[in-house]
Amino acid sequence: MHRRSQSRLDDIAEIQKLPLIDLVWADVQGAEIDMIEGAEESFSKTRYIYTEYDDEELYEGQSNLEGILAALPNFEPVKVFKNDVLLKNKLL
Repeated sequence: MHRRSQSRLDDIAEIQKLPLIDLVWADVQGAEIDMIEGAEESFSKTRYIYTEYDDEELYEGQSNLEGILAALPNFEPVKVFKNDVLLKNKLL
């Protein structure tokens, strides 16, 4: 079961009229897929995403690295750390 926040990154980026986002640093405690779903437009204009992941489920419904990569098909890993990953947008 995914948790929903009050604000989506897409909403914030639209209000702020952000033409390009250099880096999103995300520590969302297992809600990576929720974050991705709320940032589809924003991530299309984001160069890099740095996020935590874990291949063991620490939070109900959390995705592992494979799931995060599947949800972000236009991104590729630049550097994979023990429980963090830096992703680069292949289209920018």
